[in-house]
Amino acid sequence: MKLKNICLIIIDLETSGLNSNTNAILEIALINIKYNEKEEAYPNKILHLNINPFKGSKINKTSLKCNKINIFQKLRFAISENEASISILEFIKNTIIENKVSKCILIGHNCWFDLMFLNNLIERTKKTNNYYHKFNVIDASTLGYITYKQSILSNIAKNIGIKFNNKKNHSAIYDAKITTLIFCHIINKIKKTYN
Repeated sequence: MKLKNICLIIIDLETSGLNSNTNAILEIALINIKYNEKEEAYPNKILHLNINPFKGSKINKTSLKCNKINIFQKLRFAISENEASISILEFIKNTIIENKVSKCILIGHNCWFDLMFLNNLIERTKKTNNYYHKFNVIDASTLGYITYKQSILSNIAKNIGIKFNNKKNHSAIYDAKITTLIFCHIINKIKKTYN
């Protein structure tokens, strides 16, 4: 089911805590959605970045234990927030151009959380965002609850028949891929129901 005049991008991120003002994004993954000739949604291009915490940001040890990120690991190949914001906005802009629309809507599991952190990153790096809605999102946990009476990512995935690896959970790229599969499954199921 293709939505008119907007394009869709799945977002997932891992952070150094729960406060979008004082904690940093450490990892982000974006996956744009494409449609085939039957207007069925499927995952397309991926952007995956590891990001260094901004100067003065707070690091919560419990958060790092949960997402298993070692911020001192050089092999993370982490980039600055400024570099990340340029790559993120470029990815979104290119998706908009490819889809010939003016805006994109972000989709995520509890997407309000990701949106707060992304908005703060864009503001901190003094970038202009004319590409994604700053307050409208599509929440995969809500879709999962409406469709399968499940709101936890692993439970929605299992209900649909998507294998879920708890050891890879809380990695932005893994969770974004699972969220994308869930979203495409649900949106394609809705399309079949209403055709």
